[in-house]
Amino acid sequence: MEVKKITLAIVSVAFLQTSFASLWPFSLHTTPSGLNNNDDNWNELSTSQQQVLLQHYQNLKDIPEQQRTALQQKMEWFTQLSEEEQQRLRLAWQHMNTQQRKQLQYQIEQAKSKEEREKIRQQYIEKYMPTTP
Repeated sequence: MEVKKITLAIVSVAFLQTSFASLWPFSLHTTPSGLNNNDDNWNELSTSQQQVLLQHYQNLKDIPEQQRTALQQKMEWFTQLSEEEQQRLRLAWQHMNTQQRKQLQYQIEQAKSKEEREKIRQQYIEKYMPTTP
């Protein structure tokens, strides 16, 4: 009987500790306005970390024009789809691995007509769409 009481006490303390542990960081770092100051995060980085971050952003900015144009066209095409079709594509994309995504991209690039590209997309959506019970 004593073992059960001790075990219950230990489990209760452990539960309470983990329950309140998730609240602890929020109380320490909240600001009166409820917003975090991003300058503080930047200042906490070392000089080398700041330079790596700046280089990363610079690389993102320096995408070749041809790649930028292709990406812009893909984004415009995607936003013209209905919300339902966008969601179907997102779900199918999430269920593909990298090799399957590259294969889809290659097949679409090789397609000669809009109808052929649409047919390929529909095949991939049907193949990789998660089945709902």
